[in-house]
Amino acid sequence: MATEQKEVERLLREVKLQRDWTFSWKTADELASIGAAAIPRLIEALGNEDGYVREVAANALGKIGDRRAVGPLIQAMQYRDDRVYEDDEDCEARVKAATALGCIADPGSVEPLIETLKYSMEKDITLSWYVIDALGMLGDRRAIPILESISDHADIDVRKSVNGALNKLTQ
Repeated sequence: MATEQKEVERLLREVKLQRDWTFSWKTADELASIGAAAIPRLIEALGNEDGYVREVAANALGKIGDRRAVGPLIQAMQYRDDRVYEDDEDCEARVKAATALGCIADPGSVEPLIETLKYSMEKDITLSWYVIDALGMLGDRRAIPILESISDHADIDVRKSVNGALNKLTQ
C-alpha cells in the first residue's frame, strides 16, 4: 500500500512538471491501474490549483469508476479558475470531471450535470458538449427535457452531442 501511495505521489508530481497532454493521458491510465488505493489521493488532487493535475485525477477516477469520487468530481466540474492558461487546462479539468461522472454512472450525478449544463450553455460551450455526453452515458431519462430544449442550438457540436445523448436515452 505504501508503495502504491508513493507511486501516486510521483505520478502527480510528474504531471505538474511535464505539462503535456500525451503524458497526462498515459499518467491517468497508470493511476487508474493502481485502482482503489489511488482513490483518496486522486480525490484530493481534484482540488489542486494546477489544471493538469485536476484533469489527470478526474480522468483516472472516471477510469476506476468508484462512486466515492462522485461528489468531488461534481465539485471539480464546477470549479472555476479565473487565471489565464496557455493550454486552457482549467477547462480540460472540468471536461474530464464531467466525462468521469458519465463513466461512473451514478444517478446522483444527473441533477448536478443538468445544473452545470444550464450554466455552461452560456458561459462554457465546450463543457456543455461533454456534460451532454455524460448525461447520455448515464442513461437517466430525467435529462430528456433539457436536452430536447437545446436540440436546435446554434452550435453544431451541441446539436451533435444532444442527438447522440437523446438516442441513448430513448432506445
